[in-house]
Amino acid sequence: MPRLNKFKMTVTTGEVGHSEPVRCKFNTHLFGLNDAEGSTGAGENFSGTFEPRSFVHGFSLVGPEEGTWEIAKVSIDYETDEGDYTLNFGPAKLDETNELNLWYARPREAWDV
Repeated sequence: MPRLNKFKMTVTTGEVGHSEPVRCKFNTHLFGLNDAEGSTGAGENFSGTFEPRSFVHGFSLVGPEEGTWEIAKVSIDYETDEGDYTLNFGPAKLDETNELNLWYARPREAWDV
C-alpha cells in the first residue's frame, strides 16, 4: 500500500453545480482543499491540492449537504512513494447520500513482448 504524499484535483462541473465548498474524505477525515481555484457552478472548473502524507485506507469526493452536483469529469494527479501518476474519472452525480471513490493504486507497468 503506497503512501499518498500529495494530490491535485481538478473537477469540471456538468449542468448542475452547487455553491458549497468542495470536500473530500481521507481515511474517514473530512477536509477542504488547499490552493483552491475556480468554481463548482454549472460548466465551471474547480481545482485544489492537499498533502495527506499518509497511507490510504479510503479517499473520496463528498457530495453537497443539500441538492445535487453533476460532475462532468475529475482529474487527479497523485504523488506517492511509489511514483507519480494521473487518473481521470468520467461523469458522476453526487448528493448528501453518496461519494465518488477517488483512490485507485498506481496501475502496474505493462510491456508488449
